Amino acid sequence: MTDRIVLSKMVFEGRHGVTEGELAKAQPFEVDVEIHLDTRPAGLADDLSKTVDYADAFEICRSVVEGPSRRLIEAIAEEIAQKLLARSASSGRARSWFACASRVPRCRADSITPPSRSPAGLERSSR
Repeated sequence: MTDRIVLSKMVFEGRHGVTEGELAKAQPFEVDVEIHLDTRPAGLADDLSKTVDYADAFEICRSVVEGPSRRLIEAIAEEIAQKLLARSASSGRARSWFACASRVPRCRADSITPPSRSPAGLERSSR
């Protein structure tokens, strides 16, 4: 069985974009992350080590958006997805983070105030 853990509407400030105006002032970025895994072992054991630590996932998203500037939203989403995957691979307690058949986290990053003045975003499934 595969369940979903969703962290949604996380808003962080970052200096990302292509134009000088986008980079001149920090702007809000909204991030959603969807992680597929079997949550039964954690639920049955009431054991955080058998599931995703939401605080760790939140911190990964925050550090990417608030970190070095990127030109593209695609780069932000890709870095978040890769760091989540790396975390699952390196942590014995999070072995099952991405246990679904595709082993793919989904990440959506949106610029709340893009230069076009209309909402823009990207949903990325990292492979």
